[in-house]
Amino acid sequence: MEEFQTHTLPNGLRLIYRPTQSAVSYCGFTVNAGTRDEDEGYSGLAHFVEHTIFKGTTHRRASHILNRMEVVGGELNAYT
Repeated sequence: MEEFQTHTLPNGLRLIYRPTQSAVSYCGFTVNAGTRDEDEGYSGLAHFVEHTIFKGTTHRRASHILNRMEVVGGELNAYT
């Protein structure tokens, strides 16, 4: 089994991954933010952002995004 590798994108997003030969893949992302990281006056911001993930975009409704994920066996979930 290969070890995990890391890579940082130019925008600062850090990727942690493990190369595999499998036809199945898993992708998850974690934002290092939450109530312990919020300044006073911004309480609940991380939780709010979590919920906006499920609202869709200007080009795709939330139901379209979820449907496309499910068609290929994916799952869309979040937690704070």
